[in-house]
Amino acid sequence: MFVDADTILPPEHLEKLAREFAKDPKIVALSGPCFYWDGGKLYEAVLFFTYLVLAMPAEIIINRCLNMGASIVTGNSAVKKEAFNRVGGFNENIFYGLEPEFAIRVRKIGKVRFKRRLVAKSSARRFKKEGLFLILGRYVMDNVWMHFFKKSFPRDYIDVR
Repeated sequence: MFVDADTILPPEHLEKLAREFAKDPKIVALSGPCFYWDGGKLYEAVLFFTYLVLAMPAEIIINRCLNMGASIVTGNSAVKKEAFNRVGGFNENIFYGLEPEFAIRVRKIGKVRFKRRLVAKSSARRFKKEGLFLILGRYVMDNVWMHFFKKSFPRDYIDVR
């Protein structure tokens, strides 16, 4: 399981993950949305809209129907150990595009699912430092770029601690 240091998981989160893995043995990775405990109402509304209008339709259409892409939020995800080891783990040479790059590799050996009910709370520090809409745009661009060009969108990594 992968969570960020400032991520807060609900008490039943591990049980939900276990149930999802048990329901379908072909699932090798699960992820869910992060909402931000320190972002305020604007962040909550924008991110809820983003998950509702972009993430969930992409999960259903691109991943499940077209069998092309997959979504993983590394700050709120779980991957079967065998699958993680088999694909060689995360590509530590990239920062932006890490999630879609890993999802593309791991989905070749099993199902990757993004589940709305696997919600975690995290800090909005990156959004606050770099800008909410800029970061959302970068995440969208990273996913599109990785799926179409098979490489991360070129830019420097900004360390936000």
